[in-house]
Amino acid sequence: MSAAKITVLLADDHPMFREGVRGLLLRDGRFEVVAEAADGTRACALLREKQPDLAVLDHSMPHVSGLEAVRSARSELCGTRFVILSSFGSPLLIAEALRAGADGYLLKEESPRVLADGLARVAAGECVISGSVDPVALGEARNSLGVTQREREVLAGVVAGKSAAELAESLGLSPRTVETYRNQLVAKFGARNSVDLVRRAVEAGFIAPR
Repeated sequence: MSAAKITVLLADDHPMFREGVRGLLLRDGRFEVVAEAADGTRACALLREKQPDLAVLDHSMPHVSGLEAVRSARSELCGTRFVILSSFGSPLLIAEALRAGADGYLLKEESPRVLADGLARVAAGECVISGSVDPVALGEARNSLGVTQREREVLAGVVAGKSAAELAESLGLSPRTVETYRNQLVAKFGARNSVDLVRRAVEAGFIAPR
């Protein structure tokens, strides 16, 4: 029995580019494009209607941007993974997208195989960033979005697998305060939970695994 295909919503305001990506995904064989949109407003409506496994959104679209679409739909669609597909590889833009809740950020310049594999990895639960993006610069950009030194210390402890009680003791904080910092980090990274937070922090190069 063949594996179920990854259902995809594809949103981009350039018809020729959208057609090219659709063709790539169909030829790949792992994907099924179930909806397409030429602007962010339509993308948001289709996301709620179709609830696809994967939403591939252009960073800049009329009316509602890809980032705004992610922010709008993220809390409602727990089963959908979100990827920003863009021509712009600025670490600050990528950091903003990840903070908004995107599960991946891929550049339009990627080869067809790299793009398809990256989308499949995101659908499988990974946080995927185009390989040409400097992880150190991305980490610095994420930090510039408001992650404090204390939050970095808590994040390092979470990545290391420490419990709230262990972190509280090592940092001289109460367990409740540690949980507050952890929840703030989950929100800032657009993560679903602590496991997703660790994945995003490590794979985006924000902090090294221990």
